[in-house]
Amino acid sequence: MALGGRRTGEHRQTPLACRTRRRRPAIAAIRDTVHALAPSLPIAALSTMKQRLELPLWPRRTAAGFFLVCGSLALLLATVGLFGVTYFAVRQRTREFGVRIALGARSGDVMRQVLGEGVRLAMPGAVAGLVLAAIAARVLSRMLLGVSPADPASFAATAAIELAVALAACALPARRATQADPLVALRDE
Repeated sequence: MALGGRRTGEHRQTPLACRTRRRRPAIAAIRDTVHALAPSLPIAALSTMKQRLELPLWPRRTAAGFFLVCGSLALLLATVGLFGVTYFAVRQRTREFGVRIALGARSGDVMRQVLGEGVRLAMPGAVAGLVLAAIAARVLSRMLLGVSPADPASFAATAAIELAVALAACALPARRATQADPLVALRDE
């Protein structure tokens, strides 16, 4: 617990630190002791050390939360966009996939092709995102606590998450491509 503050009137406030596990009884004891020793002495601020230490970090935590929300929304939008583009491309190529399956292509090959095309769509965005993240990290380096602006682990984790999201976004369209009916595709040709 900390008791302290600024100069008020004729009294200069002196910081006082008290270590305890039970906060409420300690606060009451500190107030009673201060009032018994100097009844005219005001108590400017009575707070826990945790509260004192968290206050200066509040702007950084707020900014980090804001960046987390914005990054999550961007990842969600990218996922939905990649899913939509891949799903549309698979629907347009249903006949092609049906013909390939009729000619002997295995469903695993078709799935790998669709997943590969989806990842190839996501790669330029991922590379551009990593480059922009490196630039932003340098600009925002004073807000990074305990992480260097060029932290390879953070960039590797980001790339791995982007790849996993791209694969997840393409999984349903890829599965749809493997279920193309060869008879329908051949009848339409």
